[in-house]
Amino acid sequence: MRTHTYLLLLILLLVNSAAGQTTDESRPALAAPSGPEGARQSDSTKKCKPGDCKVRMPAESIEKIHTSINSSAPPAELDRQVNQHLHQRVIEGLQAYQRDGNQALGVYVDKENPTDVPRQFEYMLSYAKALPKYLPDFQRYLLVYPNAKSENINDMFYWARVKFGLKPTLRIVQVVTLRGKSANEATYVIAEKQLYSSHHFETALDLTFCVRSTDDPKQVGFYLIKTMGF
Repeated sequence: MRTHTYLLLLILLLVNSAAGQTTDESRPALAAPSGPEGARQSDSTKKCKPGDCKVRMPAESIEKIHTSINSSAPPAELDRQVNQHLHQRVIEGLQAYQRDGNQALGVYVDKENPTDVPRQFEYMLSYAKALPKYLPDFQRYLLVYPNAKSENINDMFYWARVKFGLKPTLRIVQVVTLRGKSANEATYVIAEKQLYSSHHFETALDLTFCVRSTDDPKQVGFYLIKTMGF
């Protein structure tokens, strides 16, 4: 059991490397730093409109950004205003998700065809055929969070600024951890559920399973299985 505990801690440390919490002291930044790249991103963000936006946002967020920033401000000040606004929207979005669950993830309208994020996530989760068969409570919690939480499930949230291709991308992720109650269950199951990504991914779900390699309690071997979906 000690080996399994160390494994879980290692996984969570890897998950949280280069990541942080959404606080005022460590503010998640969506736009690039000041300079030519930052000016281009701020300029493109202030021009956002439904069906044509460089940052993933629902319609109400696009509308609010036009009323909350001074589009005629100098580039450095505009960059600061854009980051401040998007930071606040991320915080509000996370709080809404913690209160209302998947329905708070909304509908992205940054492209011509809107994306219903809750429906996309439910569709993606349907591919994890083992969950309803072996871990029905875990699957249900992923779908109806914050309801249906059992005593052996814990969750946390983190943000990370990563670079996919040419665009710095902000991701907000929920980590849901289940600890198996019996020898017939996986020792640990960890779900990393993307709640928001400023670019590229509409939704994403990574699942990690720590499964005993034998029914013999004296043996500490295990299999580590990871699936990634986006």
